[in-house]
Amino acid sequence: MATVWLQQGTLRVHEPFIVGQIFGKVRAMFNDKGDAITEAGPATPVEVLGLQGVPRQATACRWLPICAAQQISGHRTM
Repeated sequence: MATVWLQQGTLRVHEPFIVGQIFGKVRAMFNDKGDAITEAGPATPVEVLGLQGVPRQATACRWLPICAAQQISGHRTM
């Protein structure tokens, strides 16, 4: 689980994303009250389930097509 604070755009459940060297797909999201949500907008802190590992603290997160996220994370780990 990772806590994410969105600066711009909208994050939705089932979207692929990459955080540093770690990629994943949003399996579930929870707001600051612990309620399950399906999308989050800017300035919304959310907890995200679905990362393939543990990212470093304060790492930028990007939303990409899953194939691009896998390729980029593979290059970053080499």
